[in-house]
Amino acid sequence: MSNNNQSPEVSPDNSHVQTQVSASSADPLLPPRPTTAADPTDVMVNIQDNPGSSTVAKNSDVIPLRPRRPKRLEFPCGRPREFKIELNGKWNEKIAEENLFGGIGRQASRKPKKPIETLFKMKTCKHFIPDEKDPSTCKCKRLDSDHDKSEPFSTDETEGKWDAKKHAKEIPCDYFGDVELTDKSGSKKVSKYIRLSDETDPATILDLFLKRWGIKEPNIIISVTGGALDFQLDRELSVQFKKGLVKTAADTGAWIVTGGTNTGVMAYVGAAVAEQPLRVQRNLTLIGVAAYGILFNKDKLAGKNVKGQKAEYALPVPGEKGIPLNPDHTHFILVDNGSIGNFGVEINLRSKFENHVKNNLGKDEVPSDAERKSSRMEEIDESEEPSVQLESSEKRKTGCQAVCILLEGGPNSAETLYSSLAKKVPCVVASNSGRASDIITYAKENTKYEMDPITRRRMGRFDGDVLVKLETEMLNSYGWRKLPEEMRRENLDKQLMFLREICAEDNNKYVTIYSIRDPLNNDLDKVILGALMRAMQKDEKEPDEEDLKRQLFFSVKWNRPDSARENIFNRSRNKFQPEYLQSVFVECMLENKFEFVNLLLDCGVTMEMFKNVVVLEQLFIYKNNQNDRTFYQFMDSIVMKRCPTVPFFLAMLRGMKHLIGGGFQFAMLSDDFVQRYTEYYNKRVAWEKRENREMTMDELMELDPPEVKDPTFVLFLWAILMHYHEMAKIFWRFGDNYQAKALIAMRMYTTMGEQFSNMDPEVLEEYIQDFSDLAMELLQRCYKANENDSSQMIVSNLSSCKSHSVLGLAVLAEHEDFIAHASSQTVLNEIWSGGIKQCDDMTLRVLVSLFFPPLALFLFDYDTLGNIFASQHDREIGWLREDGDKDNAIRRTAMNYVEAEDERGSEDEKSIFTKWYLFFSSPVAKFWFTTLLFFVFLILYTYFVLGELPHEQPYIEIVLAFFVLSITTEEIRQVLTESGKLAKKLTEYFTSIWNWIDVFGVTLFWVAFGMRFIPDDTVRNVARLLYILDVFFWFMRVLNIFTINRKLGPLVTIILTMIPELLRFFFIWILFMLAFGVIVKSVSEPKRYGEVSFVDMLQIVDMSYWQTYGELFLEDLQDDEKLTNCTKHYDDGSGLQPCPFLPEASLFFTAIYMIIGNILLMNLLIALFTSIYEQVNEKSLTDWKNKRLDVIVEYHTRPPIPPPFSIIYHLFLLLRWKSHMQEVKQSKGLTLDVSTSRMYELLMFEEEVKEEFMMERSSRQGEDVSKQVVQLTQKFDEADKGLRTQIALLENQSRENGKQLAQIQEMLQQLLDKQS
Repeated sequence: MSNNNQSPEVSPDNSHVQTQVSASSADPLLPPRPTTAADPTDVMVNIQDNPGSSTVAKNSDVIPLRPRRPKRLEFPCGRPREFKIELNGKWNEKIAEENLFGGIGRQASRKPKKPIETLFKMKTCKHFIPDEKDPSTCKCKRLDSDHDKSEPFSTDETEGKWDAKKHAKEIPCDYFGDVELTDKSGSKKVSKYIRLSDETDPATILDLFLKRWGIKEPNIIISVTGGALDFQLDRELSVQFKKGLVKTAADTGAWIVTGGTNTGVMAYVGAAVAEQPLRVQRNLTLIGVAAYGILFNKDKLAGKNVKGQKAEYALPVPGEKGIPLNPDHTHFILVDNGSIGNFGVEINLRSKFENHVKNNLGKDEVPSDAERKSSRMEEIDESEEPSVQLESSEKRKTGCQAVCILLEGGPNSAETLYSSLAKKVPCVVASNSGRASDIITYAKENTKYEMDPITRRRMGRFDGDVLVKLETEMLNSYGWRKLPEEMRRENLDKQLMFLREICAEDNNKYVTIYSIRDPLNNDLDKVILGALMRAMQKDEKEPDEEDLKRQLFFSVKWNRPDSARENIFNRSRNKFQPEYLQSVFVECMLENKFEFVNLLLDCGVTMEMFKNVVVLEQLFIYKNNQNDRTFYQFMDSIVMKRCPTVPFFLAMLRGMKHLIGGGFQFAMLSDDFVQRYTEYYNKRVAWEKRENREMTMDELMELDPPEVKDPTFVLFLWAILMHYHEMAKIFWRFGDNYQAKALIAMRMYTTMGEQFSNMDPEVLEEYIQDFSDLAMELLQRCYKANENDSSQMIVSNLSSCKSHSVLGLAVLAEHEDFIAHASSQTVLNEIWSGGIKQCDDMTLRVLVSLFFPPLALFLFDYDTLGNIFASQHDREIGWLREDGDKDNAIRRTAMNYVEAEDERGSEDEKSIFTKWYLFFSSPVAKFWFTTLLFFVFLILYTYFVLGELPHEQPYIEIVLAFFVLSITTEEIRQVLTESGKLAKKLTEYFTSIWNWIDVFGVTLFWVAFGMRFIPDDTVRNVARLLYILDVFFWFMRVLNIFTINRKLGPLVTIILTMIPELLRFFFIWILFMLAFGVIVKSVSEPKRYGEVSFVDMLQIVDMSYWQTYGELFLEDLQDDEKLTNCTKHYDDGSGLQPCPFLPEASLFFTAIYMIIGNILLMNLLIALFTSIYEQVNEKSLTDWKNKRLDVIVEYHTRPPIPPPFSIIYHLFLLLRWKSHMQEVKQSKGLTLDVSTSRMYELLMFEEEVKEEFMMERSSRQGEDVSKQVVQLTQKFDEADKGLRTQIALLENQSRENGKQLAQIQEMLQQLLDKQS
């Protein structure tokens, strides 16, 4: 494939997108390689929606929504894991499910794989050489029949010891595939295995793991060594060791390598993995390298167990001898030298394999300073592959490291550590685990140094008591006391030599003692990370920049911000270049390592680079694997359907705007920004088409991309969309409009839960509650700091949003506590009063003024500035002036007063007509005026339906029709003036039960009104019936009026809450009514066969229903006439009704029904209603304030003229409908425009309160941690005191026992003396 990659294009339907990335993109820190004519390592990446199609789209003039991958930043800690690139050209369905836009797959064709048996060999003994002790077996411990005697051999080959190189030969491997291991509990686990020659090239083994078995490349090799015998660990050490080992492997993608058998430390590590949840086990790689010849039941592994076949392998039952494989390992390398029963065969190959992996998988490299200068913060073109070879000594690999962990251990453990230290591999020794670990720990803690005259190294030295204790411990732990003196001395000297090397001064930074009892160093993963950091550091006292970068690399990989803060930033923060930390910051964002993001922000990293829109684009493409499904749904169900041809970044913003909903508008999406970005994007697409390659960062900057003024807001929304909750809370702290951002997060999480299928409701509820608490806490603190500014702040326009205020967002997010807060209620009271100044007994004054309008001139004070929330109708008519000091208006709204001079001046300016208009246009006056007229409507309607419906249409019916017509037009106006499409408008409209009542009431009226003109008495009677039924809906409409009242509002809510519960209860109740109704009806009033009518079926519940309310019908059940005027013979032809069957039984069943119905069911219903009442009553005040908001907003937007006169306004509105709708779209509802200076003051006020809140929160958390430390210290002291007490008691008891034994011995001695 040519390196001059074609620019990616999309087809008009956006079904396919083609782009290219470098196959060797693991280390984006390296500078780009010079472009060559052809680069075989480049691979094609096709992004497709349809897995069934692999066609690459042709060039198109449509601006692609899913464009080429934007230029990427450099990632010092390795490329994020969201890219999955394979090496074939076929569609991979699994990858399609896991990747953005339906999958990234891709691969150039490759040659067929060779069979494993041709690539790998195993060994077998080629000559039968009789053993001196057992001539029937060979020296390799095999029988004669197990040998291939086809090759001749000389007599010399039969002499001396058996040698694998001389007496064994390699043959094709036929022991490989899948093995099904059965553990002690009977569970079956499948692992990969292969039997290999001890001379196998480690490179081919690594190729097997990566390419054949598909294991991910490790970042670290953890080699666990120790004793092969079973041992017991201290419980606390055991828990911490298992937890730390698994956490290290899971966080870093490490390979854990052990001996693989089900004994000693190998079984212990396997148990640590087995104890983890399945989701953790799936991501762990536990490799067992074992000697094939020592295994139990090894012949069961014969054969090529591929293509669904599995070798079955079970652990030995009690009584059977042998060393089995551990069933918790995921992969096995069975090392074979041709012999059986020899231990240690695998040691050499295991060491080579671990060393090869360490030296050849160092894919992430830290460039030198010279290279860094040329590539700092520069994006690498995807078509240019970074060089992987180490051409310069200035580059050092940091991608894969190795660490050796010693747990317990035997006499060979010191040699193993010595071998690892010789290769500069850091070693971690778990103290208090027994034997070798404790001996090495004691030696390290008590060593002294002496200069070696030959090597000029300061070696470890053990003097006096230390030497004696070391030798004593080795003799006791290793069982050497029974050995001959000469052999014992030889072993001790050998061990002491290894210990001196281990304790040498230059090995101090490579050896770490892990102690569970060290409170500052008891996390194994932290200890391993610290060991690697010290091993990589050239100068222990003062690390250079390259050392710090490598240390930061592993800290980020392992997600250990605590280690990074303690070991890196607290000591050497200023040694990093800002650009380097910014690139690390981006990677941590993409990997959702929020603690590192927080740490880097604390250490001075800024978000200025995100003002570049090119950088922000990348955040919506580089994403973590766990969020692929969420982002795909966002793209597929929202972005692609709503803006398929919009430039990428604008499409992302519009998609998130849809998630927020409610007509939300980004302030950044000004006409100038949209125009500049579209021009930039079109230039970019045209340039890449023309040049047939991707643009570099410098070239992109020449196109003059627009800047985003507040990138922190976009980062905040991006984190929410990616489901990075903790990171979203970090970005929430930056920028401004903190309350608004918290409310936006609540709204987005709610919408995502409704529209995306993979959202966990409990998790989303927790996220929503977090931001709800943040918004509420900040509002409460703002209110305590300054009530006036707090109220002003929640209604002023926002810097990040041009369509909503904080209060409007609270309504959108349905934050009931926020709406019920005093700050919000202050604003709502101002909206409710309109141009009338609030006063005592406002409701009474309004009612009096409605009956006697001239009194309105004297009962109220008016302020034009106060009517800052003038409705759209007011501004259309133009009565209110829109100029003036808006800041003063807001100040008056929040503080509920104006300056005396302003008040007197405004009073002088007001005419009588203006005051009347301000009165009648205020929501409170509109509400009560509408209510009074509606009661007039109810009176007229009641009078109308009480009489007959005449043939001639009466005047009262015409008046009622005008009433209903005005109500109908008002409901239509409310629907059409909502934001969104008609379907959305109707959906939102019918979410309110009051709108349903209005629709049913209006519909029934107009149906009856139309039917009454049909000249038919029957139809006219039906029309009158509909009129009568319609009374119910008009009277129920009064309940909505009651919601404004503090006492009646909660009762209405309780009624509406109880109705659904009553309907559910009714289904249970009707079952009992039917059951007992059928029984009583059958016993008391039997019918002849065939004479049962439909009416009889309906009368089943007639009696049982009324009995529930106390009407027992005993006179009917005990009626003697039924027993006399009847016949007991149903077929006698007399024509009499059948006599009751067992008449006494009806009374018995009625008594049972009364017990169940009246006592059980009724009390259950009462208890249910009591529970609902208590629940609603607990938050009755909050609920009432929220319901009151709906009424206030409704009457704020209603015409100033109530029904039936509002029809006049609706006709006026119809004449200017287009301009009216345009004005509605531009209206901001509960948002007020303020001057820039006032907005700045309010933002600074909120910033100060937020900072105080965050400082107090941090202080409180610090106090909580301190309390926990004190409590833990007290617990430890108490435990230590109790332990010391127990030890003292045991010592006293031991002394007493000793005295008693001495007395017994003395008595026995006296008896013996007497007998003698």
